[in-house]
Amino acid sequence: MYDAYVLARNLDINTCVYCNRNYTSTVKKITRPEFDHYFSQAQHPLLALSFFNLIPSCSICNSNIKGKKELILKDNLHPYIDNCLEDFVFSYDYDIKVKDSLVSKVKYLRKGSKVEKTFIFFKINEVYNAHTEELRDLIKIRETFSDRYLEVLSKTVLSGVRIGKDELYKLAFGVHLDEKNISKRPFSKFKKDILIELGIIK
Repeated sequence: MYDAYVLARNLDINTCVYCNRNYTSTVKKITRPEFDHYFSQAQHPLLALSFFNLIPSCSICNSNIKGKKELILKDNLHPYIDNCLEDFVFSYDYDIKVKDSLVSKVKYLRKGSKVEKTFIFFKINEVYNAHTEELRDLIKIRETFSDRYLEVLSKTVLSGVRIGKDELYKLAFGVHLDEKNISKRPFSKFKKDILIELGIIK
């Protein structure tokens, strides 16, 4: 029988497409992503079961943040239509003299873009700042191992093991390097952007 579990499994999207912060993995009859109706069922009943209107997302983005608020196609990203990974980068700020001043931030390549409006809608900056430990760990790696961390790891801990760059990166940081796999693990885009800024990956 075709149901929401089958759809979720076929989509094979393991993290929330809005935030890439929470897993949305599918385990039959146990757990699956929530499906956000991009266009509300109340306003657009004919689209209620349309594949293009069912967006796999986490409960925080779908229920807590979006709720009954409306996304607008001309202003907001649609995960099946828009490819936006090159339109923004994650970054960070901190003041070495001020305790607990470490914050993540988003840099937009175009002011007022769909990316910026969508990230404001889903409060991406605020929710990512609930995860400064992820950011702090990456900065500690840079301070402890310099920009040669992957090289040191490869030549010492993994000496004699044949491992490609993508696999080494995934082993070291728990996320994917290749952008086509970003949706497979939480924080993939965030970690990649910060690691580039820190000079750990080129």
